[in-house]
Amino acid sequence: MWDFANDAPVFEGGNFNPLTGIPTSLTSYIRDSDFAIFGQDSYQLKPNLTINLGLRWEYFGPFHEKNGNLATPVGIPLKPISIPF
Repeated sequence: MWDFANDAPVFEGGNFNPLTGIPTSLTSYIRDSDFAIFGQDSYQLKPNLTINLGLRWEYFGPFHEKNGNLATPVGIPLKPISIPF
């Protein structure tokens, strides 16, 4: 609500080089699929007693990129994990 009243954007983001932090002009087309359905009904059992029931189902699909360019960044060294026995 504050974002709307303050005329602030809901999302701010940018494309940056993960190694240097410098902004890049790389365009990504990351997408996902979200579906939802909702049903509701009311039952009046007595003149002074009404029951409202609702059911919601949602599906959040995996992220994908329009051109198949979604990948893990390469060149960032990972620390090995040591497990003490």
